[in-house]
Amino acid sequence: MVHKVEQNTDWKSRYLDALKDLEQREQGWAQSEKLLRKEKRELEKLILKVTQQLEDVTQIIAEDQKDHESIHKEAKSLHCFVQEGMERIQKNFRSANDLQNLKSEISKNIDEIRGGVDDFADRFNERHDATSERNIKLTEQLSQMEQETLELQVMLEENQTKLLYDALTGVYSRMAYDERIQQELARWTRYETPFSYAILDIDHFKRVNDTFGHNAGDKALKIVAQLMTTYVRQSDYVFRIGGEEFVLLLPSTKLDNASTLVETMRAGIADSSFHFKGAPVTLTLSAGITETRNDDSVESIYERADKALYKAKNSGRNCQFIAD
Repeated sequence: MVHKVEQNTDWKSRYLDALKDLEQREQGWAQSEKLLRKEKRELEKLILKVTQQLEDVTQIIAEDQKDHESIHKEAKSLHCFVQEGMERIQKNFRSANDLQNLKSEISKNIDEIRGGVDDFADRFNERHDATSERNIKLTEQLSQMEQETLELQVMLEENQTKLLYDALTGVYSRMAYDERIQQELARWTRYETPFSYAILDIDHFKRVNDTFGHNAGDKALKIVAQLMTTYVRQSDYVFRIGGEEFVLLLPSTKLDNASTLVETMRAGIADSSFHFKGAPVTLTLSAGITETRNDDSVESIYERADKALYKAKNSGRNCQFIAD
C-alpha cells in the first residue's frame, strides 16, 4: 500500500513538473512571438518606405524619358519650321520686284524663324531646369534608398541573430535547432555522414525555481548553457529547445565518443560552484544519447534520445543512458 502511494505521489509530481514545463515553454513562445510581431512591423515599415522610394525613382525616370521624347519631337518640329521659313524667304526672293519690299519680307521671315527658335530655346531651358531639379531629387532619393537599404540589411541580420540564438542563455535557439537538424539529417541521408545526438535536462530545476526564485533559475540556465559550450568543438552545436532542456548535436561523432563527452560535461557541471545570494545551488544533468540510424527523421531521433533520457530520470537522475 505504501509503495502504491509513493508511486501515485511520484506520478503526480512528474505530472505537475510537466505542466510547469509546458507553462514555461508557452510563456517563452508568447514572448518570442510578441518580439517577432514587433520586429515584423518595424521591417514592414522600412520595406514600405524603400518601396515608396523606388516608386519615386521610377516616376522621375519616366518623366525624364517623357521629356526626352518631347524634346526630340519639338526639335523635329523646329527643323520643319525653319525649313518652311527658309522656303518662304527663297520664294519671296524669286518673286520680288521691289528691293524694299523684298527686304521687308525677308526681315519678317527671319523674325518668324527667330521667334520660333526662341520659343524652342525657352521650352528647352524650362525642361533642362526641370530635369536638373529631378536629377538632384533622384540623387537624393538614391542616397536615401542606399541608407535605408543598409538599415534594412542590418535589421535583417539582427533579426536573424535574434532568431538563431536563445535570448536568455546565448546558445542556439529552438528555431536554429529546427533548421540545423534538418540539414544534418539531409547530409546523413545523402553522404552517410553520421552524427550523435543528446538531450540533456537539468535535474530538479523546478526545485531551484521554487526554492530560490526564477532569477536563480535563469542564472542556473545561463551557467549550464555556457559551461556546455566549453566542452564541445567549434563544429558542434548546443541548443536550448525549451525550459531546462538542451540538445547537443555532434557532427561526425561516433556514439562512444559522444557518450564520453557528455559524461565529462555532466561531471564538470556537477562540480561547478554555483551560489545564489550566498546559498550553494547544486546543478546536475540527466542525459539520453543516440546516433543516426537508417531512415531516421527529426521525430525518430528525438524520441529515441528522449526515451533514454526518461530512463536516466527514472534511475535517480544525474546519469545518462544510450538509446536502445
